[in-house]
Amino acid sequence: MLPPGCTSVGILSPDASAQGPHQTEALLLRPSLLVDSNCCIDHEPAMIHNHLTFNVTHKHDWMLSTSLLASNGSQIMDLFSATSCCCCSGEQIQSQIKGLVLLDATIPQAWERVVQLSLGKRPGTPATLHIYFEIMGRYSNVVMAEPNGNILLCAYQVGSRMSSARQLQTGVTYQLPPQPQGIQPDLSESFDSWQQNITQAAQMLSEQTGQPALIDKGMVRAYQGVSPALSQEICALAAIFSQDPVDTPPHEWQELFKQWQNWLTRLQDGNFAPGVDQDTGRYSVLGSLPQISSVHGAMHDYHTQSEGSEQFKQLQQQLSTVLTRSLHKIRRKIANFEKQMGSTEESEAIQKQADMLTANIYRWQPGMTVLDVEDWDTGKSVTIPVETGKTVVEVAEGLYKQARKRRRAGDTIIPLLEVANADLAYLQEVEDAFDQVSEYREADDLETLRGIQWELVAGKYMRAPSDASLEDKGRAKGKKGSKRKAGEGSAALQGFRKYTSPAGLQVLVGRNNKQNDELTNRVAKAGDVWMHVRGCPGAHVLLRASVTNRDASKPDLQFAADLAAWHSKGRGEGKCPVIMASPTDIKKPKGAPPGKVLVTKEKTIMGRPDHSIAKQQEQQENR
Repeated sequence: MLPPGCTSVGILSPDASAQGPHQTEALLLRPSLLVDSNCCIDHEPAMIHNHLTFNVTHKHDWMLSTSLLASNGSQIMDLFSATSCCCCSGEQIQSQIKGLVLLDATIPQAWERVVQLSLGKRPGTPATLHIYFEIMGRYSNVVMAEPNGNILLCAYQVGSRMSSARQLQTGVTYQLPPQPQGIQPDLSESFDSWQQNITQAAQMLSEQTGQPALIDKGMVRAYQGVSPALSQEICALAAIFSQDPVDTPPHEWQELFKQWQNWLTRLQDGNFAPGVDQDTGRYSVLGSLPQISSVHGAMHDYHTQSEGSEQFKQLQQQLSTVLTRSLHKIRRKIANFEKQMGSTEESEAIQKQADMLTANIYRWQPGMTVLDVEDWDTGKSVTIPVETGKTVVEVAEGLYKQARKRRRAGDTIIPLLEVANADLAYLQEVEDAFDQVSEYREADDLETLRGIQWELVAGKYMRAPSDASLEDKGRAKGKKGSKRKAGEGSAALQGFRKYTSPAGLQVLVGRNNKQNDELTNRVAKAGDVWMHVRGCPGAHVLLRASVTNRDASKPDLQFAADLAAWHSKGRGEGKCPVIMASPTDIKKPKGAPPGKVLVTKEKTIMGRPDHSIAKQQEQQENR
């Protein structure tokens, strides 16, 4: 199984006939860069010993193209960054490899997981730099050295305190890892010799560890270049599982030997049968798993999924923080405005007190601190305090002034409160779209989050990412960019959630407000049916009935309404009212945020979230 989070893998295990460095070697590449028309490739890639192989003919007339090794060294830096801790900076790497081309790729030590890339100024000239990739699990390392072996850079510095056998530090002469223990596999080895080697190795390992003697562990111990995963797969192909070599019957040994030789024959002939288990991520070159047509494609899909999932999680966390903070801020602002509005509503009561004081001036005498007056609305007596040292006229004027001030504040706060409520409704729409994408299943899920990210950037709720293009930043600020025309082709419909109604009509669902705008204002045509759940945030849904030139049937309308209810905040309800409208009756107000529309003519249908095909698909995926 591929190492989790690994972004750069690749090594070719030498075949049994090799003596010393290989003549057909493996090139360690980033998976997205495996296909290169400027490289001389004569074989389909294969995977051996849990590592990706990239076979290239051993020639001196090919060079690494600019798509692989840019003059700034960006791709080689990607290889260095495959390790979790790097002791060398990008500037250092750039200064060493800038302008160089790849001259050769070799495995300097047979049956060992080390690849040597030789770089020089141009093809046919001596190498000026060597890069060694040691793919050894948690001991993996990347080393850059001069032709004389002097180490210039390395991903992990290994000093004498960490290893007494071999140091990897700047200024030290590079040495290959110690020769691995065991015998080199040989296709010509006899059955008896092979069986004896595995049996003795298993028994010796059992004596050392106190664990039971097992064939697969003995195979790893007895022979070089055999990983635990490979030995377990060979045993599985022979239907041998965790067996003691002494207790294994002869016919099972024969079958195991057959599978062993099959592996060596594939190595010798380069006749691999790559396959991938899509459920577990395991892969094989021995034909034990469902075969795939292209290793390039499989590796690209794997790493695209892996990297996409990681990017999705990071962006999801970032957007969650931004949305939580923004919603809390706007709700606090609304609460403050409503509190002030409450005080403005008291202006009428204050005005009434002032009126009652004015109407009862004749009853006031100097030195009085309260004045009892009649409330002409209720007929009851009301006591109004009069501040010491002031006349009742002065008190009334003060109350009039206070009432006027609160009314003016109310006139100012009302539009601000309306804007704040609109902002809250918009953020709730964004939050609903965000909640709809809870986990990474496909590339469109990541694009949905990126669309939400740019919405928040455009709304000034967050900053644009540092690696964004100038065009994207300009578009987020409202500047004019390249306009995209709506069309009927598949490119115009990319990104939307797509469903098929009972009558075969396409139903499109926007994933975020940007897509909602696209769907409603660009894709929708007269004859289609537009839907949106009433009274709460949700996605825009379009039933594309225009392609049939006839009205949509009731089952199709119900199908789309159920989808609209599911892709909304009302998905937890039993039923939700859903607005139906013709695209010709929908307008976007000038200056309105993404996803905001005005419906001039509508009908209502009840959507049932629990009956939605989207819910059924989600339940099947979670089984």
